[in-house]
Amino acid sequence: MVIRESNKTLNLNVDAFSKMKRLRLLKVLCLSNCDGLKYLSNELRILDWKGCPLRSLLYGFQPDNLVALLLQYSHVKQLWKGTRPLYKLKVLNLGGSPNLIKTPDFTMAPGCTKIVGVHPSMGELKKLKYLNLSGCKSLRNLPTKIGMESHHTFILSGCSNLLWFPEIDCKMDCLKTLDLSGCYRVGFLPELLQLAKSLEELDLSEMAITKPPSCIFRLKNLKVFFQRPQGIFI
Repeated sequence: MVIRESNKTLNLNVDAFSKMKRLRLLKVLCLSNCDGLKYLSNELRILDWKGCPLRSLLYGFQPDNLVALLLQYSHVKQLWKGTRPLYKLKVLNLGGSPNLIKTPDFTMAPGCTKIVGVHPSMGELKKLKYLNLSGCKSLRNLPTKIGMESHHTFILSGCSNLLWFPEIDCKMDCLKTLDLSGCYRVGFLPELLQLAKSLEELDLSEMAITKPPSCIFRLKNLKVFFQRPQGIFI
């Protein structure tokens, strides 16, 4: 189903999609008001809703069959609570969503092992608090610069082809957990990491780093530091 552009705001009521149990594609190309919307088909393969007004996707929605989730410039704060299976997901675009505070957990998204890069707009989501890209084995590049002023958890564990950790262009007062374990090719961390004054957990296991960056010694709140099996000692 494609809902085309219009000068008027489209009102989607509670029962708009309730009888569309086998809906595979939903593409909304106009301004829409969906207060009270309660149902999306679990058979959806493509959900393309630019400017989606929802704060989160519907509670009962199971994205098992989703191949592409395109919610650019949406009002989404968090796609859903907890972990949802994303076995078939190949494309995820949440760019330009200023209210986004948490990305999905990719541990149940084996299809995401083929993600090579993250769109630069991800580095500009200033309200983002939780970013989990664990297990994205083909991921090579992150945005050149990343704003982490609201981040409290940043997980890149198992990103074995990631080439470098991005520059940080702001303070990181909220960051408490940084997991880079298994990032075999990352050989250094930015000195600006010393700005993460609240950092409590830092995992550098199985990285190319041969010695801990000097900035680590300035992190007074660091409680847990996981060492590389050989070569890193504090």
